[in-house]
Amino acid sequence: MKEQQEKIRVLDPHIILILFISAFVFGIGILMIFLERKEIRTEGYEFIIFSVEILMLLLILYYMRTVVLSREGCTVSWLFWKRNYKWEELAVIREDVWYTYGKGGSIRYQGIVFSKYAVNKKKKKYTTRMIVDAFPLSDCFYITFDEHGNVFSYKLEKGKKQVIRKMYVNVREKMKEWGVEAEKGEGIKEEEKQRQRQYDEMIELRRQQRKKIQSKGADCTNLKEYQQEVIKIRYFLQITMVILITVLLIWTGLSAEEGERIPILILEFLIDAPLLFFSSKVVTLSKEGCKISYLFFKKMYKWEELEIIREDYFPSFRDRRSRGIVFSKRKKNKAGYIYTTREIVGSGHILECFYIVLDADGNIHLYKRLAAKDGKTKLRKVAVNIPQKLAEWGVEMEKMMKYTGGTYDL
Repeated sequence: MKEQQEKIRVLDPHIILILFISAFVFGIGILMIFLERKEIRTEGYEFIIFSVEILMLLLILYYMRTVVLSREGCTVSWLFWKRNYKWEELAVIREDVWYTYGKGGSIRYQGIVFSKYAVNKKKKKYTTRMIVDAFPLSDCFYITFDEHGNVFSYKLEKGKKQVIRKMYVNVREKMKEWGVEAEKGEGIKEEEKQRQRQYDEMIELRRQQRKKIQSKGADCTNLKEYQQEVIKIRYFLQITMVILITVLLIWTGLSAEEGERIPILILEFLIDAPLLFFSSKVVTLSKEGCKISYLFFKKMYKWEELEIIREDYFPSFRDRRSRGIVFSKRKKNKAGYIYTTREIVGSGHILECFYIVLDADGNIHLYKRLAAKDGKTKLRKVAVNIPQKLAEWGVEMEKMMKYTGGTYDL
């Protein structure tokens, strides 16, 4: 459901994360007070928690900036400070992408940056990074939205039952309706070039695979030796890393002094439990369908129940450009837009949106006991080409077509 309104209020994207961290630290502080009453020694931790809470409060104040867009222009407010800008007064209105700490940052943001001036006091042209890092009370500000251009808010609808609904507003469509044009930033142009290169690389890989199959040479997939109809995909490197971290945390907790042991172990459990949960991910593929499981949480889908089965490139735990296949129970999100690959990978609905990571040739590597020439079974590393296996099972997968700008035509 899209909300039709003439004003769009956008909060800074960092504020929700900071509030969450602040609430988490506050909860740890309450736990420490409880342990203190139980005569468990927690000296030193109160100062650390108090310092973190003060830091969180300062960050909340820093990022408490609100931008309101309307047909007339923008209104930027921070606490008791407010400034209005007409659209024609803004020298920079630019849609772009940026990362947390420069190009190598881990979190990607997409949005529009605004500036009253085209150059700064040193006569340097305002880049997207300069506007994003500007002080909140300056004439530079920005908003963020999702890949479709939507921002959302929560509205209380009164009736027989009071229901809180998530309302979507498309900033791109609204600004176009108001006659405001946003230039395309360098980050978006660079991503478009990169996607075109990825498309060319994928086409070349597929050509090589076809040649390899047609030449009847060495079969890198070992399908002659391995014809199992059920494929379980686990990420052993990820599991090994989490196990090592768990052992290290338990060792540090048990080696602490007796009065400090319980609070340290509790804190380490809160850190390690999510890591253990997400590393237990297992995706099982078969001719009938696929199953996603995390510890005791499991969900089985028939192939026809999945509305998205798409091969694409996306950031993963291996690198920032991994080849893989994404799956989704639903094709469209609540705003009515088709799920992008990035949205599926980063979705919080872990049993409805999931993915597997492949190597550059589309293979996954399994360790299986296979018969050797001497009759004995040996543990061998077997490569299975997943796109070929899905085609063998009659599963249709969305093919990446030529990039035309904005998104892939899938």
